[in-house]
Amino acid sequence: MLPRIVSWGFEFEPHTLQQLKSELAEILDYCPDDSAIDIKVAKTNSYYEMVTRINYDGGAFVARSSSALLSETIKSVLNQLYDQVHNWRLHREGDSYAN
Repeated sequence: MLPRIVSWGFEFEPHTLQQLKSELAEILDYCPDDSAIDIKVAKTNSYYEMVTRINYDGGAFVARSSSALLSETIKSVLNQLYDQVHNWRLHREGDSYAN
């Protein structure tokens, strides 16, 4: 399912939004089929805060980050999600992605 992105206090640059969607689409390829992404991003004072949740039947992957740079906030969240999904797949018997 395509991500639902809610932002408060700023507008995404088109290239940043496209890159975020592209990376999330790649992560979703390794998630359960019923996964849905919910993203909340806010700018307060000089910090960007981002919470991303990938829900699936039986659980969720959740990543949080804040930074003065939007690109660093996004990078941190994506790294957390990649790690969580990778670890989840490692614990699934016979999963080829985990190798």
